[in-house]
Amino acid sequence: MIIAVGEVQTRELLRDLIIIAKGNNELHEKNPVYGKLIHGDGWGIAYLKNETWHTYKSLKPIYEDEKLLELELIKPKVIILHVRKATVGEKVIENTQPFSYSDMNGDFVFAHNGTIKDDMVSEKNYVNGTSDSAKWFNKILNCFEKNNLQKSFLMENYTSANFILVTPKKIIVGQNYCENPKYCTMKLLKENNSVVVSSEILPTFKQKEWKELDNKTIVEINLADYY
Repeated sequence: MIIAVGEVQTRELLRDLIIIAKGNNELHEKNPVYGKLIHGDGWGIAYLKNETWHTYKSLKPIYEDEKLLELELIKPKVIILHVRKATVGEKVIENTQPFSYSDMNGDFVFAHNGTIKDDMVSEKNYVNGTSDSAKWFNKILNCFEKNNLQKSFLMENYTSANFILVTPKKIIVGQNYCENPKYCTMKLLKENNSVVVSSEILPTFKQKEWKELDNKTIVEINLADYY
């Protein structure tokens, strides 16, 4: 899971994500040897260009998708990337991330890493997925409508609830995990006019000064700063 804001290098991000999806980038609790943990159950991209959000999702593994050559050419202000290893919910487009939703308030985009076992109860279904991530996004949107977004982040039974949430005015990146700290710790890179948060240090930018996010923290980015 990656979000990049500002001077986005799409080609490098996509190629780095392929390495991550194949389990060939970092070793951790879930990937003790290279190639053990593979995210091959689909992938998706959401990006902001000319003040409009665009999405593309596929059930193919990212490393088998011929659409990449076209997507490498885009030059967005914000990009969100997610590769899926299915744990809850079928392998269908409706469960493939990032999720997006638009209404009179504006545009919302969401991606999540981890497994949530709590009942994600929402009075309304904004997206149709059956995965824990889709249900959580429904709850987040429901709480946002009620001006109680913080309530949607409270849960008890989960492995990891790391997320990226785009609201009409800002981007919220949250880290919250109960196990596998090496695997679940997200990394932050700030450089020049760009910000990148990634589940793993990106191979192309390995020599840069990355910072590990502390557990149970939230990072907010003002979208207006990058328009």
